[in-house]
Amino acid sequence: MRRSALRLVFCVLPLALFGVVAAQDQVEPAVVQAAFVDVLPRGWSVTEFVIEVQENYGTSIEPDLRSRFNATVRLGQDLFAAVGDLDGAILLRPTAHAGDTRIFYGVSRSQREGGGWHTTFNLENDPTAGLGEVVSAYSGQVLIEGSEEEAAFRASLDARSRVAHEEALRATRRAEELRAEERKGELAETAQGVAVREAARQAEREAQVAAEAHEGVWFARLNWWRSPAPFRT
Repeated sequence: MRRSALRLVFCVLPLALFGVVAAQDQVEPAVVQAAFVDVLPRGWSVTEFVIEVQENYGTSIEPDLRSRFNATVRLGQDLFAAVGDLDGAILLRPTAHAGDTRIFYGVSRSQREGGGWHTTFNLENDPTAGLGEVVSAYSGQVLIEGSEEEAAFRASLDARSRVAHEEALRATRRAEELRAEERKGELAETAQGVAVREAARQAEREAQVAAEAHEGVWFARLNWWRSPAPFRT
């Protein structure tokens, strides 16, 4: 009886040791997926993570596991790319919508570290590249291209441009009128003539300021850079 028990122990022990070694030679998909979530851009989450094949390039003592995987990710918030500056406001163009999905392909490398796994990734593609950021990632005033807010902002900018243009014209006419009085010569040497000349110079300065203000408003309306073609769904 004792011999049978000993034989059973000797049979079970190698199997147990084999199980420990086998556990060192593989890493669970959930472990790799958790590490992959940390490298995803903001706004994306993993909906499916599949390890296609896994192989140990190290030893049972120091495992170096490579895993070929594909990961399906889903966007939780709309994404936007900055396409211009409109009088200090950032103009954003929608590039992707909440609910959109993409698929990553790549190879991970997992090594033992501190009782756990340290995993890095070599991605073969990045389907989220160039899609911009969630709107909260942009600081300051933002305007969504094609929105009612953008239309209202542009209308206000147009109104300011018209007012600045009218003020510049009035200031220019006033400066010309005062210069005409000065050129008459009859007041050139009198105190009134000095006052007229000073008023003319002041009117010219105001005309210059008004012209610069008008130019600034128009520059703000035109100050956006060339951007990629609009997003198509």
